[in-house]
Amino acid sequence: MASEVPIYGIDKEIKRKLDSKLSPEQIEDARVWIQAVLGRDVPVLDQPTLKDGTLLLELLAKVTGQTVKIQRSNMPFKQMENVSQFLLGAEKLGCPKFELFQTIDLFEDKNFGQVIIALFSFARHAQKSGADVPLLGPKLNDKHEVNFSDEQLNAGKFIPSAQTGGMNPKQETGLGFGIPRQIVDPRLGESVAPNLPSQHTSGFTGGANASGVVYGKRREPVYKD
Repeated sequence: MASEVPIYGIDKEIKRKLDSKLSPEQIEDARVWIQAVLGRDVPVLDQPTLKDGTLLLELLAKVTGQTVKIQRSNMPFKQMENVSQFLLGAEKLGCPKFELFQTIDLFEDKNFGQVIIALFSFARHAQKSGADVPLLGPKLNDKHEVNFSDEQLNAGKFIPSAQTGGMNPKQETGLGFGIPRQIVDPRLGESVAPNLPSQHTSGFTGGANASGVVYGKRREPVYKD
């Protein structure tokens, strides 16, 4: 049974694209999971089945073990209140908002795919909370915290960074940290200006300026005896 709310124009095209991302296998997996949790037959899982929110609230009550007020009514606003109550409960369980759906997505059948995504998220967080429910989809990773002692943190301050090549001992061969760059004449095999700081590496111009520089000409190295 399709939604009683007609969808036209661009909304219809958007719904078609959203529905195309939802596989029948995902719907079937969610149906089997709901059936296992509630302990009763759920022959079909579609928008009309979930629309009034009663089945969703039954899931919430089963997972949390709390008393949940379920309004069994044909009045639309009562049914929407049921759906909203489930969404609040799912968020308290730990489901992130971006994995949940808007009430209108279900009630007006605008994005049933997001409803299924929310059910998968609800199932993961239900199991993580310790509820006795089967797994639906991939299991959530447990939070893993690493605590370092003050001694370890202080020792890390003296480890050379990757920028200096300190992470790879092979890179340190022949390096002299803190020594200015040397200009080497390949013909002589020695530094043309030994032990002089590089202007670019030291940040010092030594009072030099651009006087006499002709822009656009090729640099001509001059070698003095």
